[in-house]
Amino acid sequence: MKTAMNYVLVNLAIADILVAIFMGIKFVIVPTFVHPEGKTGWFLCKFVTGGTTAWTAAVASIYSLVAIAVEAYHAAYHPFKRRSGRAKNLHRTIILIWTVALFWGLPLYLSVTYVDTISTCAEQWPYSILPKIYSFGWIIVAGIVPIAVMSVLYFKVSYTYNTLVRIQSPTLSPAKLKK
Repeated sequence: MKTAMNYVLVNLAIADILVAIFMGIKFVIVPTFVHPEGKTGWFLCKFVTGGTTAWTAAVASIYSLVAIAVEAYHAAYHPFKRRSGRAKNLHRTIILIWTVALFWGLPLYLSVTYVDTISTCAEQWPYSILPKIYSFGWIIVAGIVPIAVMSVLYFKVSYTYNTLVRIQSPTLSPAKLKK
């Protein structure tokens, strides 16, 4: 863990492993076995078999990718700037990522429960409009915002890199490189 970026990469790996484990449980193990009933079934639905932990980890994974894009941007735009304190800031960033992920997953933790009539986990919202609003929020929070931020940052990094390549070797134009 010599560089600050490694903290974000480990965070991404942990989030991805959690997604894989809990999605595997939801889509492979749950359909194979009979789900427990009662308080055990309720607890398992909230935290294990209902997919809420997987979706929370997915948000953490998405925003870890955004943090990596921010780090790449800073490395490209300030390559010689002293990076002291960066690891401390990234620890805060990782805490913020998981706080946002837990906050965004909170509605699922509240709405997913064991339903006796169908013997499985399901979302039970108090108002029929809430799941629609929450789904639309997913489009914004886990789709549009991170994709837009990463696109802008990586475009700037790519533009900076291409500009530096042209400055350092003006005889190598993109047309000559293709041949």
